[in-house]
Amino acid sequence: MERHELMRLLAGDDELEFLGLDRGVQLLREHAQPVRKGKITAVDSSWSYRLFLTEDGGELVACIGERRPERRPSP
Repeated sequence: MERHELMRLLAGDDELEFLGLDRGVQLLREHAQPVRKGKITAVDSSWSYRLFLTEDGGELVACIGERRPERRPSP
């Protein structure tokens, strides 16, 4: 996770909704080995998914979803 993303999470940006955050953190702690990370973002940026893979990229360790609220156009 990039530093600015971590800082945003720690600051409590309550506009975001996370799917599987607690379970993802638990799985990463249990894995306790280096991981590769990836990110998949929907075309409209409404959802993104953080993927955490084993160091060799052969298995998925954890996946965390992040939903952004709908943006309303300014009047």
